[in-house]
Parts: sequence; structure tokens; C-alpha cells
Amino acid sequence: DLVAVLERKLGENKAQLEERHKIIADATLPIFFKGHNLNGGNPIKAALEQLTNKSSLKRNLPNFGIANPDTALIDPYTACYLGLTGLAYSIANHPTKFQLTTETRTIISNWLSEVRSPSYMTIGTDEGGQLIRTTGEDIANHFKQLMDGLQIILDSTDTAYPRLYNLPEQLT
Repeated sequence: DLVAVLERKLGENKAQLEERHKIIADATLPIFFKGHNLNGGNPIKAALEQLTNKSSLKRNLPNFGIANPDTALIDPYTACYLGLTGLAYSIANHPTKFQLTTETRTIISNWLSEVRSPSYMTIGTDEGGQLIRTTGEDIANHFKQLMDGLQIILDSTDTAYPRLYNLPEQLT
């Protein structure tokens, strides 16, 4: 039976799963470090895993900086947080001008395109070793607010271009 073979193969490495759980539950590691370690090639997936996993122990958000800045830069983790909480719905009307780097814009756009594809599907096992399948439709149903929020962020932000200072001529 193909399902039984997949469940066995995907669930074989218990030590790897335990190490993954240990990293997620470590309150001393910053959320970005955890995410990069677990899903370094996919910052949106990394952020979502950290922000939606009930065993992920999160540090308090920093409370420093300028109270009402003229501009603010949004990174992939912040974009996911704003999307998940619904705060993204108000950024177009906020007095702060929000910006994305070209890289962050590409990361968000690519993730949305990928999960909106009719052929998108992932498989894995749950904690009990049962095979689970996730399609783009599943993500659209469970994360509609997030997906809408990410689209609002893409549509409502300007692109920030880095200012280059004190770089050798070869790099400019």
C-alpha cells in the first residue's frame, strides 16, 4: 500500500523530528534564527511555522525605536505577522509610509504564486505518524486573511532601495 510506505518513509527519522521540535520550543533562540535553521530557503514558510506553531515559544516583541516614523521597512516575518493578525488591512491608511525591499517583495510574491497554483501540494506526517496532504486550496481556506494581508502589503507599499555608503568601487 503506497500510503503505508509513504507514512513509514516520512516518519522514519524520529530523531530529526525531535530536534526540530526542540528548536521550535527553545525560548532562548530568536524567531528568525529558528526559522532560518528550519526553513532557510523559504522565509514565509519559516515565519508561518514559528508564528502559528503552538509549541513555538516566542520572545516579546521589541518596544524601541521611533514612535511614529515617517517610513518603516517590512521584512518577511513582519509581513506574515501583519497578515495573520489582520493589521495589514490598515497599512494603506496609516500615516507611516511602509516599504519592502526588492528581495522581500519577490519572496512574498513567489510564495503567493506558489500556493495559489492549482498544482501546489505538500505531503508530510503529523505527530501521530499519519500521512497529511496540504494543497493550495487548503492554504487558501485556512489562511485567507494572511494571503489577503500579504497581497495588501504588496499593493500598498513602495519599494525601498538601499543607499550605498563607503563601498569599494568594485561593488557599486
